[in-house]
Amino acid sequence: MSAPKSSGVKKLLSNKNKTPGFLPSRQASWLNRIDYLKLVQKTVQIFWTNRKRLIGIAILLLLTGGQAVTFHSSFSGNFSGGGPESGRDNPPAENQNWQDSLNQIESQENLKTQIRDLLDNKQRLYSGIAAGVLAAIALIALVIVLFGLNCYFHLLYINTVKYLESGKPKPKRMIKREIRGRWKKLFLLRIIFGVVYLASLALFMFPALFFVWQKSWPMAIAMGGFSLLAIFIVFMMISYVFRYSLYYLATCNLSIKESIDSGYEVFSKFWKESVLSSVVNLALGIAAMFTAVVFLFLCLIVLALVAVIIGFIIYLVAGMVHAQGIAIGTGVVLVLVPLLIIAIFLAASWQGMVVVYWYLIFQQIAGCKVPEPEKAPALEKAKKPAPRPVIQKEEE
Repeated sequence: MSAPKSSGVKKLLSNKNKTPGFLPSRQASWLNRIDYLKLVQKTVQIFWTNRKRLIGIAILLLLTGGQAVTFHSSFSGNFSGGGPESGRDNPPAENQNWQDSLNQIESQENLKTQIRDLLDNKQRLYSGIAAGVLAAIALIALVIVLFGLNCYFHLLYINTVKYLESGKPKPKRMIKREIRGRWKKLFLLRIIFGVVYLASLALFMFPALFFVWQKSWPMAIAMGGFSLLAIFIVFMMISYVFRYSLYYLATCNLSIKESIDSGYEVFSKFWKESVLSSVVNLALGIAAMFTAVVFLFLCLIVLALVAVIIGFIIYLVAGMVHAQGIAIGTGVVLVLVPLLIIAIFLAASWQGMVVVYWYLIFQQIAGCKVPEPEKAPALEKAKKPAPRPVIQKEEE
C-alpha cells in the first residue's frame, strides 16, 4: 500500500497515541469490545447539544438524496384489492371476455392511429424528439447536481461531527475551506462502488437468467433463490467497505485507493463488530420509526382539530357557497404542509444521528488510522577514507 502524500498525515498519525485506550482490545471478546449503550448515549448527546448546527446540514443532506452511510433497500409495488364483484347485475363471463377483447382491440387501433399521425407530422415529431432530449438532459443534469451537492454535504456533516466529537469545534467557514474540492473524490468513490454493485448483481443473476433463457424453470427458480441470498450477503459486505472508505476519505484526507484499501482492511478485521453494529442500528431504527409514526399521528390529530376550528370560522364568514374550497384550503395549509415539514425534520434528525453513530463506530474500531508512511531508507554511513600511506622522506 502506497503511503499518503498529503500534508496532514503527520497530524492524523498523532491521533493513534492521542487516546491510548480508545481502540478495542484484541484480547476482549468481540461482543464486549464496544459499549453500545454509552455509544448511543454519546450519539444523542452530540446531536442534541449541537442540534442547531447539525440539523440544517442534515436537512440539506436529506433533500439532496439522503445519507449514504447505511445500506438501503426500497420496495415499491401496486396493490389492487378485491376480485370481480358478484351479483345478479353482473354480465356473463363470455360476454365480459368478449367486451374486454373488443376494448383491447379498440385501444390498439387508437394507439396505431396516434403513432401514424405523429410520424406523418414531421414538425410535431421533431419537436417532440427535441423536447424529450432536452427534458432528459435537464433531468440528468439535475441528478448530477444533486448528487454532487449530496457528496459535499456528506463531507461537511462528517467533518463537523469530527471536530465536535473531539471537543475542538471549528467555524463552518473553516470546515468549508478544508473540504473544498474534495467532494469530487467522494463523487468518484460512490460511482466506483455503484459500478461494483451493478457488476455483482449481473454476476450473480447471470446463472438464473441463463436457465430462464433455456426454459429450465426448476433450475432457474433454484438458482434465483441462491442468487438473491448471495446478492444480499455480497451487497452487505460491499456496503461495509464503502462505509468505512467514506469515513476514511472524509476525515483522513486519503486518496480514493488508500481509502478503499483501509476500509476493506477495517472490515476484514472487525466484520463481527460491524454486523453487530448494524443489528443495533436496525433495532434503534425500528424503535425510532414506531416513535415517529406515533408522534406524526398525534400531530395529525392536533393539526386536524386546529384546521376544523379555523375552517369552521372561515365557513361562517364566507358562507356555504365556498364550503368545498374552504375544506381543501385549510386542510392543505394547516394539516398537510405542517405535517410534511415535521416529517422532513424527523427524517433528517434520524439520518443525522445515524451518521454520527457510524462515525463513532468507525472511531472505535478504526481510530482514524492512516497507512503508515514509508520510512526513508537510512543513509549509508559515509565510509571513512582509507589512511594514506606514510611516505618517509629520504635523508639527504
